[in-house]
Amino acid sequence: MKLVGNSVELSASDLVGFLNCPHLSALDRAVAKGALPKPKVWDPLLEILRERGAAHEQNYIEHLRKAGLEVARIDGVDVTQQEIAQTLAAMTKGTAVIAQGALEHGGWVGRADILRRVEVASALGAWSYEAIDTKLARETKAGAVLQLCLYSDLLAQAQGIAPEHMYVVVPWSDFEPQKYRFADYAAYYRKVKRALLQFLADKQDEQTYPDPKEHCDICRWRVDCDKRRRADDHLCLVANISKLQISELKQRKIPGARVGTVDKFQGQEAPIAIYSTATSSHADAPRGMEFLYSLNRLNVATSRAKCLSIMISSPRIFEAECRTPRQIQLANAFCGFLEMARTLSL
Repeated sequence: MKLVGNSVELSASDLVGFLNCPHLSALDRAVAKGALPKPKVWDPLLEILRERGAAHEQNYIEHLRKAGLEVARIDGVDVTQQEIAQTLAAMTKGTAVIAQGALEHGGWVGRADILRRVEVASALGAWSYEAIDTKLARETKAGAVLQLCLYSDLLAQAQGIAPEHMYVVVPWSDFEPQKYRFADYAAYYRKVKRALLQFLADKQDEQTYPDPKEHCDICRWRVDCDKRRRADDHLCLVANISKLQISELKQRKIPGARVGTVDKFQGQEAPIAIYSTATSSHADAPRGMEFLYSLNRLNVATSRAKCLSIMISSPRIFEAECRTPRQIQLANAFCGFLEMARTLSL
């Protein structure tokens, strides 16, 4: 995402980013407007994947050259008018393969790994082009297909006809492309594209929150978002809590009720305190027995109540198989709470 004059220039990565996480789009727009600095993240694993991806693309290009196809490579990494002109010149010439072709239309830009000539008539002549992307993933993801849809859309503007197919080439396929029919995905692509444009036009980016997503594992904003969630004591920090449970708690909004992790309630009190252990047994606790049976956490969780303290738990929580004196000491406090409490079966 880049600010050009008063308009925002968008790319395939912006489209895929929005599909994965609207908050990512909000942060990228803030960077484009100069309101936030671009995050500096170096992940050695991601660097290795980038290197492997570049090598796989180059190997495929060499495979096409060995097959006797002429290859024109468009230098650079950005999409400038010079690179767009070079791409159009190669397309007009009818070059068999164009590597890193630069395309642009209506505020959208793209650099396709490969544009390959097919013998289908277009405004260029008796030929046209289809987009090919080289990917490492064993299973083609939705984002990869959306990326190809954008390239195909931009190609349609450049050559006057929409490509019929688009392709993904993976390393273990002997360079045999996986074929996808553009029309089978185009309507959904246009829907996501419209949603992103509407999101930016309505300034919805000012209302987003960094809810945890699968994309967080590879996102350049993951450190910043994690810091914010911890500062806000977000419900996702509760062990084993599900998205459905978080959604239910947010929607119900019980008057006067405060919801959060145990740490959030240090120094606070309430007439009734409800403590959920959020796991079935000590063996299932993601942070281990020390965390689950922490004496400090149990003290905070139960002593916040002025009148009534309620623990919601599986009976198995009180059946820990202790192997060390320390483990007995930890489980002892829970067993003591059970002795003083009245059990309710729900």
